[in-house]
Amino acid sequence: MPELPEVETIRTAVAAAVSGARIVDVVINRDKIRLPVPVDLKPTVVGASVVSVTRRAKYIFIDLDNRETIVVHLGMSGKITLTRDYVFKKHDHLVFYFDNGLIMSYNDARRFGFVSLLRCVDLSNLGVDALSNAFNALYLKDRIGRLSAPIKTVMLDQSVVGGIGNIYIIESLFKSGISPFRPAGSLSAAELEKLVVEIKGVLRSAIACGGTTLRDYRQASGELGYFQNKLAIYGKEGLPCPRCSALIRRAVQGGRSTFYCPECQK
Repeated sequence: MPELPEVETIRTAVAAAVSGARIVDVVINRDKIRLPVPVDLKPTVVGASVVSVTRRAKYIFIDLDNRETIVVHLGMSGKITLTRDYVFKKHDHLVFYFDNGLIMSYNDARRFGFVSLLRCVDLSNLGVDALSNAFNALYLKDRIGRLSAPIKTVMLDQSVVGGIGNIYIIESLFKSGISPFRPAGSLSAAELEKLVVEIKGVLRSAIACGGTTLRDYRQASGELGYFQNKLAIYGKEGLPCPRCSALIRRAVQGGRSTFYCPECQK
């Protein structure tokens, strides 16, 4: 699943490509992905110009000069591709044409993502963005309180903090020296501060690398991300820990793989 760094990488490319451009046409090949495409999406956006392209958590917002906003969520396998020489591909559900000659397609084989209008989507339960100033140790302590659930599970809850996914919380917990199995409420103020710092550091490093490509993620240009080459322990079960040489272990939490060092993470 594209996580915050992958979504931010795509947001940056979309902003550079279409900011200020006017939408001249939209082709809707499927009227329902995860959510129904609003019946008035095409008449609402055609003729409007892009004012800005922003992101919160894993959502991309394309703000238009008619005060409407297009919302994109990539789900598990969603891709945004920008091109001037468009050729239809299977699972291209929506295609936006701009007056500067650029064409933006939304492709989603598994259909867990969506393209909609902001007024049609409820984001009221979404936590603060993981790279925002609002995400800090005091906020985190207030949200997790004395929760007995494992810290890794809690940090994947998008109502607690938006944008963190499995890969990046595994890497962040390792860098923090915190076991993914620790009860969230047992973390000290110093440990929470360390975790927040490491999460932001890992996310920024991944953005600088264009994200992580393990399966089908690609940047809007079609290029692969390369943060997978810098992962410390994710996917490395049975290999020596880069810090202490103990063997990396794998467990399953909430149906997702967890990789950890039994010696370094307490």
